[in-house]
Amino acid sequence: MKGFLLVIILLFFGCDANRIMDENIDLDQGVWVIDQKPNFVFEVTDTNERYNVYFNLRNAIDYKYHNLYFSYYLFSEDGKEIASDLKEVFLFHPQTGKPLGSGLGDIFEHRVSLLESLQFDKPGHYKLIVEQYMRTDSLYGVFSIGARVEKEADKE
Repeated sequence: MKGFLLVIILLFFGCDANRIMDENIDLDQGVWVIDQKPNFVFEVTDTNERYNVYFNLRNAIDYKYHNLYFSYYLFSEDGKEIASDLKEVFLFHPQTGKPLGSGLGDIFEHRVSLLESLQFDKPGHYKLIVEQYMRTDSLYGVFSIGARVEKEADKE
């Protein structure tokens, strides 16, 4: 009986009602190759809501650089570009080299805000494309990249 209650409690608190999409792609051998431009598709049904869009990243402690530059592009169902930008995320403190993000041991996770309080004009499927924008073709020590789209929480 105690086990059953624990499962129910975990399911209740584990649900994320605001999540629209949360997808991560594992990279072969922990390498993000420059021509890998993963895309993440999500559906918007309620144009009265506001949404937040995030980039997810998991890296190894032996990642060669202290930061990572990447570009993102958000497209509507009809192929119109809605937003794009070049972003930088610091994976390690530039002076101390201390790993940033959350994690234990050798792997650290980062969630980078791309768009906040975004309101879509019409319902439909939207596509987010992410590409690395570093000066090397292969980024070793990047285990996964992903995206998360969620409804903005009510501000009270």
